[in-house]
Amino acid sequence: VVTATLDRNHLAIANEVFTASSVREILPVVTIDGRPVGPGVPGTLTRLLQKEYRRAIRDELAAFGRRIDR
Repeated sequence: VVTATLDRNHLAIANEVFTASSVREILPVVTIDGRPVGPGVPGTLTRLLQKEYRRAIRDELAAFGRRIDR
């Protein structure tokens, strides 16, 4: 894991940008200041992370349900 401070110049040349939180999950950023990020659509990595995050949450909820039913 790398933690760094990014400025607008870094974001302007990015191929993909997304935010992550427990409430919003993985949220693609497709424009910044009215300019497209990369091609202006969610990227391959972002879509993969969304899919895997949702799978992990679904599996965790299923496991939680099994613990409750015992």
